[in-house]
Amino acid sequence: MDRQVAYVDKARTAPVEDREVFRNLLTEGLELTGMSLREAAREFKTAPGTISRWVNGHSAPALVARIAILKYLRSRVNRIARPLRKRSYRSSAEQKERLSRAGN
Repeated sequence: MDRQVAYVDKARTAPVEDREVFRNLLTEGLELTGMSLREAAREFKTAPGTISRWVNGHSAPALVARIAILKYLRSRVNRIARPLRKRSYRSSAEQKERLSRAGN
């Protein structure tokens, strides 16, 4: 994670709508990556209590930090999902053959 996220605790409070959007995206990202609050705190160089406040929608980091955090979580989700996508997709020829066999 970038060094720029280290100042997130000094950020002003974001508007309620922004906090709610960030809260939802952060919660989903943490669930998809399997990161605990403690792991997220270590990665984002902040206290676990701060992550908890973000997840509960009580506060949010500065916009620059929110963007960096969500980009990081997206890249982790993509790394996890990439092997799954390769296995689950079939070529269109394979799909057509499978469908034709199922119809007969």
